[in-house]
Amino acid sequence: MRRLAEALIEDFRRLCAAGALNTSGIFENTGLRQPIPATIEFASDRVASGALAWLAVTVEAADPPAAGDDAGDIFRAWLQKRRGERGDEVKKALEAAAQKELGQTFTVRRFNAAYSALYGHKRGRPKTNK
Repeated sequence: MRRLAEALIEDFRRLCAAGALNTSGIFENTGLRQPIPATIEFASDRVASGALAWLAVTVEAADPPAAGDDAGDIFRAWLQKRRGERGDEVKKALEAAAQKELGQTFTVRRFNAAYSALYGHKRGRPKTNK
């Protein structure tokens, strides 16, 4: 019975560390519910790590990781097509055009990732190809 309990605890810790479980609790200092870092170990509804403590801890299954970022692929394809048609443009202008043309799928995070992948940097005007 003890080995089973130890195996379950170890499996629980592994799932938390891998991000397969989301943990949250009411932080004692603020009274607000907040996520609990996966590095903190716990085995009851109260978690303490040094001066930090959470009450009413809950554990839920995390959202499964996405197999692929189809929207990110859409952004990369859109940026490549636009670059081919119009050449290099200012990032802010590209972002505004992407938001207008791609509508609901637009997020700043996806745009920045696609922009960084295509232009090789995150900030400033793209270097022109000479």
